[in-house]
Amino acid sequence: MKIKTFGKLKDMVTEPLELEFPVSIKEFRKLLILNHPDLKGLDFKIAANHQIVNDENFLIKEEDQIALLPPFSGG
Repeated sequence: MKIKTFGKLKDMVTEPLELEFPVSIKEFRKLLILNHPDLKGLDFKIAANHQIVNDENFLIKEEDQIALLPPFSGG
């Protein structure tokens, strides 16, 4: 699994995670925060294969591309 990070998350997530696949978005987020405590309390989105995933039960597979997206703002 490849993780891409954007914005301020790029400086916070610098090391890969050791995971067993498949893993749910909920469990992935929990492990991510456990390994990178600076993420706790931050509002960020997780995208799998170029689609933002809102379903906490979505299963990430080893071949998926994951992106961590900071809060969006704009006009």
